[in-house]
Amino acid sequence: MMRALFFLAAVFSVTTADAGDLTTQMARCAFCHGADGIAGNPIWPSLAGQDAGYLKRRMLSYRAGDNTSQNAQQMRFVLNALSDADIASIAKYYAALDPAKPAGGAAAPGAAIYHAGIEGRSGSCASCHGARGEGNADLLAPRLAGQSAHYMVKQLAAYADGTRPHRDSGMAETALALSVDERQAVSRYLQSMAPTFPVESKDEE
Repeated sequence: MMRALFFLAAVFSVTTADAGDLTTQMARCAFCHGADGIAGNPIWPSLAGQDAGYLKRRMLSYRAGDNTSQNAQQMRFVLNALSDADIASIAKYYAALDPAKPAGGAAAPGAAIYHAGIEGRSGSCASCHGARGEGNADLLAPRLAGQSAHYMVKQLAAYADGTRPHRDSGMAETALALSVDERQAVSRYLQSMAPTFPVESKDEE
């Protein structure tokens, strides 16, 4: 934990006072998301290796109250104390960490859904999130490779019931088109993918 916090202060060259404030906030982040960005509990997402621009936009959205889920309200409570600059620094820190390692074996049904979609119901997930789940910063599509299947199933349900905003991504329509079993299958497949980074971060800072 201390290694991660010292690294954060060094990378962003913050003052001693600012470093104390920001490392306190980072400790709150680490409680759920892990000191090295790998969540110890599958109900929380791992942030390590995620695109910095995507992370920043997500945190700003949480702080603005766009998401109405209970977990989002907890995130808003933590992020209310952070400035835009703090949020950008935290996003860059997590983006620089090694992403989560794959877990479990790849399931054929999930692979088929991810790469080809379901005819007449759902398009290919890979068309936005990449052939290796690496994400696409231009499309605001996050890296999903190695992410907890439990977390991804929960997010697909949130898109379907409207508690997670989907903007223009079409995620609500995609989630609604998939059955519960299909959501679980594609999530398990993504969890089994080897970690990869997005091609290029489109962070606005």
